[in-house]
Amino acid sequence: MSVSLVMLPVALAMRVVMGKESFEEWLRSNEARVTTELRSQAELLRTVRSAGYDADDWGGLIKTHIDGEKEFMWWRMEDGKWIAIFSKFQVPAISDRFIQDLEAKTGRRIFVREDAPPAAAVAERERTSIYPTNFRDGTLLMETLERFGIQAQVQADGSITAALGRSPVVFRPAGETAPYSVEIGEAPDLRGTFEQLSRVDEAYKQGVQGAALATLRERIRGRNMKIEREEVLEDRSVLLTLTIGGG
Repeated sequence: MSVSLVMLPVALAMRVVMGKESFEEWLRSNEARVTTELRSQAELLRTVRSAGYDADDWGGLIKTHIDGEKEFMWWRMEDGKWIAIFSKFQVPAISDRFIQDLEAKTGRRIFVREDAPPAAAVAERERTSIYPTNFRDGTLLMETLERFGIQAQVQADGSITAALGRSPVVFRPAGETAPYSVEIGEAPDLRGTFEQLSRVDEAYKQGVQGAALATLRERIRGRNMKIEREEVLEDRSVLLTLTIGGG
């Protein structure tokens, strides 16, 4: 098992919106990694727990809460060294405070900063982040946004600007058949932004399915076929039962 994102509720929403491969690539790109002087798991557990923090095994990774129960980070062994893995979406002061507190309580240097201040080594937060999406049809995307009461505008270059909560977003087309990417501006509530984006994604996919069904019904009409039954399955796919000929 490989888990590297701190904000798991956001991760679940992101995986739905982005798909497995794009999501895992996004995870890796948003890791803030800091090398440590710790060499064994026993040393890691003893050091972290002696400072009053938890250190629990999660399928080969070690999980540690760093701000009560609100935030946590991971430890992972790479090339004989334990690496501290934070999320770039964490407030840098939280990670910085944890680093300083752990070293102060244990009375030793643990993190290899390479002359960079802790906050700079832990998180370099960009004002704008870009992610892939499943959206391909700009017209359907606009209709879906409007259904959620989200005001959106189509720009001269084909991009769509909107606001998800307090976050400005830009959906940019990547070509006639390629999906849009979404640029998210500085987000005061990233979790809320992705939860809303996930709801838009689900409604968009239902719209795609509805359009496909309408096209299929039109093709069936006038031919020697009849739709006997339409059944919505648990995964929200639709099963059509057709009668061919005979009336």
